[in-house]
Amino acid sequence: MIKMVDYDGSVLLVQFRSDDRKAFYSVLELVKVNLVGRMWNMERKVWVVPVTRSNLRYLQDFGFDFTPAAAKLLESKEEEKKEVVIDETKIEGLFSFQKEGVRFLEGRSGVGIIADEMGLGKTIQAIGYLNLHEDSFPALIVCPATVKFVWIEEALKWLGIKKTDTYIFSSRKAHSLKKERKFYVINYDILKDWEEILMEIPFQTIIGDEIQYVSNSKALRTKSFVHIAKPVPHKVFLSGTPIKNYPSEFFTVLNLVAPSLFPNQWSYLHRYCDPKYNGFGWTFKGATNQDELREIVAPVMIRREKVNVLKDLPEKLKSLVRLECDAVEMEAYRDASEKFKEWVKENIAKRGIQAQNQVERLKQLAYLAKRNSVLRWIRDFLSTGQKLVVFGIHINVLDDVEREFEGHCVRIDGSTPAEERQKRINKFQHDPSTKLFIGQMVAAGVGITLTSASSVAFLELPWTNADLDQAGDRCHRIGQTQCVNIYYLIADDTIENKIIKLLDKKKEVLTKIIDGRDAKDEDFLGTLFEDCLKDEDEIINEGERDRCEY
Repeated sequence: MIKMVDYDGSVLLVQFRSDDRKAFYSVLELVKVNLVGRMWNMERKVWVVPVTRSNLRYLQDFGFDFTPAAAKLLESKEEEKKEVVIDETKIEGLFSFQKEGVRFLEGRSGVGIIADEMGLGKTIQAIGYLNLHEDSFPALIVCPATVKFVWIEEALKWLGIKKTDTYIFSSRKAHSLKKERKFYVINYDILKDWEEILMEIPFQTIIGDEIQYVSNSKALRTKSFVHIAKPVPHKVFLSGTPIKNYPSEFFTVLNLVAPSLFPNQWSYLHRYCDPKYNGFGWTFKGATNQDELREIVAPVMIRREKVNVLKDLPEKLKSLVRLECDAVEMEAYRDASEKFKEWVKENIAKRGIQAQNQVERLKQLAYLAKRNSVLRWIRDFLSTGQKLVVFGIHINVLDDVEREFEGHCVRIDGSTPAEERQKRINKFQHDPSTKLFIGQMVAAGVGITLTSASSVAFLELPWTNADLDQAGDRCHRIGQTQCVNIYYLIADDTIENKIIKLLDKKKEVLTKIIDGRDAKDEDFLGTLFEDCLKDEDEIINEGERDRCEY
């Protein structure tokens, strides 16, 4: 009987034949029962088998002969890793572990899963791969609605493309696009509406951000995503939580990145998802053969946790998150903004409480415009299982968030009794089910420790850098062992852009918006008035207001 194992650089190729029918079927049964992830390739007339330690051991025990290429795998415990050489000048500025993520994608020809813990820069690793290959465009990014503008900002920064090379899909349906672009961004919620048009664009790369959004194989957005993604040659999927509950949620993604290893959902569910028959049908709400699944998935997925890469990280990572605004609320904001400009022209010499009231009104209207996106962003964050600290200024903002996350949050504001403060802090610090701390910046921004979280989000902006720094330091205390991620949730195309500009005039707002200068030393209202008169905005100009062209 001839039994042979070869290696083509990625998978094992297993062949056997015999004139003895009984012997042949005996080996066939051994292959089917014991070799993990095996699949018959009709064209090549071989069994395609993943390279795992267990598969190599079984084949050796079954008496298979190994070609020289396959025999080398027996000499080491793991599959040999090829050294991947990339042009590092195109990914300058990335941390060493982020460069490793780019090399991982390069070694897999742009097909793989980056499952780094939240806050480690999965976005720029995916963009780093795009930067290595001009032929990776046009690229489609599918992501939650709350981070669409983040992807555009990162693309403009790292890829060196122009805004006219980008396109953001909105909920307004169109029949065609006016111009071909290099970089398209769409959120999962509207994927089905645009599916027909997306299928007409010859995408070379698809990036699925927070890919757990397509964990339900029966959902319409999952079916649309799979339909669009299958013909695309480069598939990069990102998620800090690729499996939220059960391994059954992971099949769609694994089938897209490694169809030869995971060709059949039914077989996958029965081997790895603890199948149970309840008399009416099968349920798959569990996990079986976990070590085996981990071994097979390892070559197609890279994962790092903060604790593993702390040496590469700064103490704080600061990110500006531009949020999509509600159209109706934005109309109200723009009306108020125009009236404010007229008021400024008529009262240029005035200062004091009247001017401050005008500005505060604009700030509150800006919050109302981004309100739905803020709540969605917090919800998306908490779905990762991590704790979060949020700071606001106005009571109505704190009320908004508390209502939305009642039962999973604690709150401290100016009305919180002194004896209650520490109880609520302790609950957030020690109760696993209390995921969210809501703080009023003045009342909770100093003197407390919230180190059970390593992420802080600002829902509103104060006028001084000191207030931002002090509030952010609630998580960055002595004894904190993780890098702290700080997010500034901004209503795009509003006064908040101007406040950011005043807080950090000439620096890159996407990576660091605090320059260490004390903002209270500047005449903010005066500068703001001048800015309104000039009608200038360094971040958004008049010619770029319509993000979605039809």
